[in-house]
Amino acid sequence: MIQNFLNVCKKMKVIPAIDLMNGQVVRLYKGDPNQKTVYSDDPISIAKKWQDAGADMIHLVDLDATLGLGSNLELIKKLFHLYPFLLKLQVDYVLNH
Repeated sequence: MIQNFLNVCKKMKVIPAIDLMNGQVVRLYKGDPNQKTVYSDDPISIAKKWQDAGADMIHLVDLDATLGLGSNLELIKKLFHLYPFLLKLQVDYVLNH
């Protein structure tokens, strides 16, 4: 049973995520924008850390766009310019606009 689990894990791909709100890297508690934890004011350095750790893809979420509160489009463009590997990525901003 453990060997089957390990075989499945070898086939899984873990994709790190960066959730953006007001230009910051955040996590929302139960999806509530009023209950957020800010992890960084520098999403560009966070993307670099993920890349340096071996990530070849990042799931990027524009929470402002998703919640209808604005967008982080300029920041997303900058991330794409600096880290072309992000081009493989699903961007929730694009999916919702």
